[in-house]
Amino acid sequence: MQKSTAPPSNNLWIGNLSPEVTESDLESMFGKFGEIDSIASYASRSYAFIYYNNIAAAKAAKDSLQGHILRGNPIRIQFAKLEIFIIRIVVMELILGDLKQDTTRHWLLQ
Repeated sequence: MQKSTAPPSNNLWIGNLSPEVTESDLESMFGKFGEIDSIASYASRSYAFIYYNNIAAAKAAKDSLQGHILRGNPIRIQFAKLEIFIIRIVVMELILGDLKQDTTRHWLLQ
């Protein structure tokens, strides 16, 4: 679980997810607040990461959706720890550490 002391960033940790939650559900709910760079969903473990293109969108989503009921569960939202950034590539994941707060998927793939 993420600690609530993480500073604001464009990366959100979403917790208390029902196993039935899909990436499509998350895209529909969180996409209203700004452009999403990527989603890493681990619903079987009850959490996901959502990466926005900017911090303002992440803050707006966090403030507006905290405690919102999604498929029967009230979701918890916190800013994700900045040292972890996950990119899904086909069927494998690449985990990078010690990245700047404003690092985006687009920048990494350049």
